[in-house]
Amino acid sequence: MFISYDLQVICHCGHTVLEPPVPCGTEIKCAYPCVRPPPPCGHPRTPHLCHEDPTSCPPCVYLTEKLCACGKTMVGNIRCSQEKVSCGKVCGCPLGCGFHPCEQLCHAGACAPCTTICGKPRKLWYGIVLSLTRRNNFRTKSRRV
Repeated sequence: MFISYDLQVICHCGHTVLEPPVPCGTEIKCAYPCVRPPPPCGHPRTPHLCHEDPTSCPPCVYLTEKLCACGKTMVGNIRCSQEKVSCGKVCGCPLGCGFHPCEQLCHAGACAPCTTICGKPRKLWYGIVLSLTRRNNFRTKSRRV
C-alpha cells in the first residue's frame, strides 16, 4: 500500500479535505451537495451529494414527452434521460420485398429483411432481372444489325 505524505486530497466541491498521509485508493466521502452544472436538457439538477470524477451525476428524472423510435407517436410520462422510447405498436413500414409490412414492434433503425414465404417475386429482384433482360435483348439486336 502506498501512502502520499505530501499531497492533500480535495473533493470536487472543495468542502472536504483529507490531510496527508493519505493511503492510495482512498475515496472521499463528502457530505455536501454536488455543485456541478445542471444537465444539458435544461431541467434542474437532481439533489445529490458531492462525488469524485469518474462517477457521473444521476440522470435527469423529470417526466416529459418524447417521440417513439418509429417516429409515429409522442409518448408521455417518459424520464427525460431515457433515450430509447417505444410506443409498443407494430411498425408497419413496407419491407424491401415491396409486398409485406414490417411486423416488429416499434423500433429504431432499418427493418429486418422480409422472411415471409408467399411465392411472389420480390419487386427489387424483379426490377434487376427485367433491366438485365432488356440490356441483353438490346445487345442481341445491335449485333444482328
